[in-house]
Amino acid sequence: MSEQILVNYLSQGLVTNTLSSLEFRQLASTVDGHFSEKESATCYEEIQEHDKKVLDNINVRVHEFFEGTRALSKETVEAAQLKNSVSVESLVNSLYAAHHLLDGKIAQLDSIINVYSSELQTFERTVNSFKHSATIQPILEVLKTLLKRAEEINN
Repeated sequence: MSEQILVNYLSQGLVTNTLSSLEFRQLASTVDGHFSEKESATCYEEIQEHDKKVLDNINVRVHEFFEGTRALSKETVEAAQLKNSVSVESLVNSLYAAHHLLDGKIAQLDSIINVYSSELQTFERTVNSFKHSATIQPILEVLKTLLKRAEEINN
């Protein structure tokens, strides 16, 4: 499409595209009054043939230009893609490294969860041992006293 637009633009400057046969005859008669209509028509046909050859040459040169430009653009894009792409091997190695890192983190979190679970079980056993209100009352009094002292310190 771009090629055709450029060819059309360049062909507008050709003589036979700017002057009709009649306009050419009128121009030729003003330059040389002895120029016959037949000579004018023959001359115009020769100019048309020349313009056709020029237009064919323009088509070829514009096509070659666009082909070269497209090829260069394609090579540039491919080079940029290769530069910014990652090899499959590198990607796989990175995924394995991430897997090992996450696996270690999961093991660490699992260990922490087990410690907290153990502490919760100990706490549950302690709480269960205080189910009788007689054993809870002294601890409750100590906690109330500590709470009052903390409030006094804050004030």
